[in-house]
Amino acid sequence: MIEIKNISVVFNGREGKIPALSSLNLSIDQGEYLSILGPNGSGKSTLLKAVCGLIPASDGEILIDGAPVVPGKFGRLLFGKVSVVLQEPSGQFLMPSVKTEIISVLQNLGLPENTQLQRLDAIVKQFSLEPLLDLLADNLSGGQMQIINLASAAAVSPGILLLDEPTTFLDRRYRRVLLDYLDDLHGRGLTVIHITQYPEESLRSSRVCVLDHGAIIYDGDPRSCFSDPNLIGGSRLVVPRDLKFEKAFCFDMNNSDAMKSFISRLNHLPGISEANEDSAPGEYPPLISLKNVSYSYENNPFQLNIENLRFYPGQITALVGPAGSGKSTLALLLAGLLKPSKGAIFLNDRPLADYSFKELRLRIGIEWQLPDSVMIGPTVMDDISFILDNLDLKVDHLDQLLSRSGLRGFENRIVDSLSGGEKRKLSLAGLLASSPDFLALDEPAAFLDPFSQNQLSAMIGDIARDGKGILMIGHDLPFIAELAERIIGIRDGRIMFDISARQFFSSDQYLRKLGLPDDPMVTFRQKLAEIGLNIPGATIDPEIVRTYLKNPGRN
Repeated sequence: MIEIKNISVVFNGREGKIPALSSLNLSIDQGEYLSILGPNGSGKSTLLKAVCGLIPASDGEILIDGAPVVPGKFGRLLFGKVSVVLQEPSGQFLMPSVKTEIISVLQNLGLPENTQLQRLDAIVKQFSLEPLLDLLADNLSGGQMQIINLASAAAVSPGILLLDEPTTFLDRRYRRVLLDYLDDLHGRGLTVIHITQYPEESLRSSRVCVLDHGAIIYDGDPRSCFSDPNLIGGSRLVVPRDLKFEKAFCFDMNNSDAMKSFISRLNHLPGISEANEDSAPGEYPPLISLKNVSYSYENNPFQLNIENLRFYPGQITALVGPAGSGKSTLALLLAGLLKPSKGAIFLNDRPLADYSFKELRLRIGIEWQLPDSVMIGPTVMDDISFILDNLDLKVDHLDQLLSRSGLRGFENRIVDSLSGGEKRKLSLAGLLASSPDFLALDEPAAFLDPFSQNQLSAMIGDIARDGKGILMIGHDLPFIAELAERIIGIRDGRIMFDISARQFFSSDQYLRKLGLPDDPMVTFRQKLAEIGLNIPGATIDPEIVRTYLKNPGRN
């Protein structure tokens, strides 16, 4: 069905040509479910864009059902046959509301009005879109917008579905719905090509390709891929949590009966000593305080209401909740980019409203969910220099800043040629340039490969140890569990709980309060606690938990 023959793609940079794909060959049969993995900058997104003709190849050809893909002719040659969901949600959303977005796609197919309405009704039910249908695009979160993009892609009943990290901004409930939907479509014969940074998602596919430096370095069975330590280490991947658990405990983490049987065999073990690890601010005064804060958007029933909330220096806090719960809105309020409808926000006991815009940018940094929205360019160095100039900053450690962000050697790269993960690193570099006292990181691990996520974790830990306050917003529980000391749960614009990370990751009641599905590792920790085996810390890494169980008397 899809033949990729000797494809090469080269981008232009200030210092010459930058190869993105190098003589790549790949055949994809009708009805296959292919996942594509690889580190940031490996060429994954470039490959997808070349397949649907969004960018030209410098060499080679791509055939779909025997017909060549012609750059710039997607609408005429492939629309209705191939559906695409790209990496960043806002880039594909074209119409003012959710309903008009989906209807416009069906209209472009030339379908009769009755058929359009029937398909719309089916898609709305499939993706649980009833509460969103009449919302304007400006009032959607990134995760909600991506769900609409996926719904629109499915509405045309394509034969091929191309997805570029589609679950990046989805909460756990929507992610499960989406992946189950992909399984169902594949079962009906649809060809699915899924680019992902989440190794566990690739286990759902029948075939995995791993890219690195624009070339395929593995093509085969998903489980075999993750059993090769040399491949894992060389391509900066990690073993999926499911497989790590299976190796550590010899049963499937989603098998509740096997989990119950395993727990029953541990009753003879002494309990692990409980350390006092609950989040506590100590004697420090709060860095940021919110008092009776409310905020609402025009023409949107959503309202954020927070009575009292405090953030402390040196503390890593995570804000979790379903899509549309108010997480990003809260971050914008904390950064002073939105002003409360009621109440006040204080920075060091001084109202945020009393600070100038420039003062706020030096004291509070916000990393946006979608890094493209704040990039100036044209090059990486131009982008960072623009930030420094506007804040009147002279940074004498620019090389260190670039190295810390994983961007050394990227100074002259054109911003538009960067991968999603590389753009994420650039947005973080710009944020750290001013060394703010408080950082709000909205989906900080989005687009980052596992190796880069580990680098980011170390960086966040170092920043907190320097006394900076950090708020992480996200859906990636394994990433959050290794860093956060405190978890704030938010749903429908209201704080549902404010507890230690250890409490949150030791009981599945908190995910349920947020309307999110259970996590099997949280359930596992809870069941261990019920028999007196209280795992220190907040980790939900199977290998770390297994290490504790091997030494149950350790502190």
